[in-house]
Order: sequence, then structure tokens, then C-alpha cells
Amino acid sequence: LLTYYTAYFKANYPSEFFTACITYESDVDQKSLYIEDARKNGINVLPPDINQSLGGFNIAKDGSILFGFNGIKGLGEKVIEKIVNNRPYKSLGDFLIKGRLSGITKAHVETLIHSGAMDCFGYKRSCMVRSFEKFMSDIITDPKKPPTDALISAHIAKQSEYFEDAAYSEFTLLSILENEQRLLGVYVSGNPFALVKEMTRESYVDIETFQDEIYERGNSGYVLCQIRAAKKHTSKAGNNMVFLDCIDYKGITF
Repeated sequence: LLTYYTAYFKANYPSEFFTACITYESDVDQKSLYIEDARKNGINVLPPDINQSLGGFNIAKDGSILFGFNGIKGLGEKVIEKIVNNRPYKSLGDFLIKGRLSGITKAHVETLIHSGAMDCFGYKRSCMVRSFEKFMSDIITDPKKPPTDALISAHIAKQSEYFEDAAYSEFTLLSILENEQRLLGVYVSGNPFALVKEMTRESYVDIETFQDEIYERGNSGYVLCQIRAAKKHTSKAGNNMVFLDCIDYKGITF
């Protein structure tokens, strides 16, 4: 009966089904598999959005699944509450000024940028990271003495002078994905395996195929995987060894 119910929801309410699965799955690797499955079923799973995300995962107007602020490492409940209460943000400058005056710190802003929550403003992440401090320091010298509304409006009007997008090269995709994985626990904007697979000349399989069809028959082969951890070991015979914790391109750990 449970299988029938879940199959029905997945077929008829896919956005709600995958949002629930991703939200309540605590295992990071399994969460990644749900995200990949959602994408295979035509549903985008997007980074957090400073104007649309809630505490938990939620569904955007177009049916996409948005990461929630609770899933970003380094943001506490009080910061999330401030972000939500100050909305909407008409521009990057609007967010930075409102955030600074309400106690959102430099570290919080950097975290939001690297997690993808600020992408909606249309600037490169590299540009935002390198320019936002100058923008804020030129308008707010003391949060206890906020500038007038007229000064704020004038400063926001010239924000393009601070965020010259063309002057910066965007971070590499691998760097962007590493930051997302560090802050969100999963890759959202893509998968590093997709990049590596394009550069790999050898034929390779996933770990299950290797174990069932290659290793058991006494043959050798390649598994494309990411090394998560390495532990050195010396055998009784004095030989050096290493134990590896890996994950393959299908998300299977071994």
C-alpha cells in the first residue's frame, strides 16, 4: 500500500514528492541520489534563493525545488529570520544595506554568495565576493548611525560602479561545486563527475558492475570515483598499504 501511494505521488505530484524526499533524508549520499532522480524526472533542484527560499526546501513558482536556508552551514535561526523579514530585496545593494543594518555579517554574506543564494541578482559569484565589502563600507561606517533613505537610494543607484561583472573571471566550475558541497552538503549547480567523465579516455564502470561482472571473474578494470578519505597502513610483512573511502559517479560509496 505504501509503495502504491508513493508511486502515485511521484507520478502526479513530482515536485512535492521529491521535495519531501530530499527534505527528510538525512544521509548526504542518498539526498544526492534523490536530487539526481528529480532532475531525471524533469524537475530542477536549484540553490537557495535570497528572495524565495524558506527555512526548509520549498517549491518555486515554476515547480523547481529550492534549497532552504536551514541547509546552509553557518547560518543560524536568527540570521535566517532577519533575511526573511527584510524581504523583498530589489537588488544586491538593497540586500547588502538591509543586511548590514540588521546585523548580517561579512561571513554570512560570503556564505550566501558561495551557496548560490545571491545568483538571482545576476552577478558572478567572484564579482560579488570581491566587491561587496567596499560597497557596504562606503555607505555604512557605523550601523548604530544608519544613513538616510536618500543616501541609501543614491548609493544603490550607483551600485554598478562597484559590481563591474566584466572585470572579473568567474570561479571555475569545480571551485563553485566544491563550495556548494562544503556549505550545502551536496552539489547543486552540477556534478564534478560530469567534467571528469569528459576528460577520461579509459573505459570505466560503476562499483557494482565492477564487483559483479569484472572482479568476480578475476578480471581487472577501471572505476571512476572520488576519493573521500585515505588511511595509511603497514601490513604484517612490512608493506605499505592504504585504505580508501570512495564514491562512484552513481553516488555509491565503497
